[in-house]
Amino acid sequence: MSTVDAQFRFLSVMEAAEILGVTGGRIRQLLLAGRLKGHKLGEKQWALDPADVALRKIRPTPRGRPVRKAK
Repeated sequence: MSTVDAQFRFLSVMEAAEILGVTGGRIRQLLLAGRLKGHKLGEKQWALDPADVALRKIRPTPRGRPVRKAK
């Protein structure tokens, strides 16, 4: 592997899932919703940027439904 290849290493769905502590299905949901950036390589294959996955790990989104304010 050349230095250029090493600099542009992408993650698979399962690698990203392991880093974030979620399932591969959840990663695919985030990709399809546009909440996680990735490139579709084939019908079922994705390549994710490690920087985007790391950013998601540092700044996770809040869990659950948003609280609705009373009128």
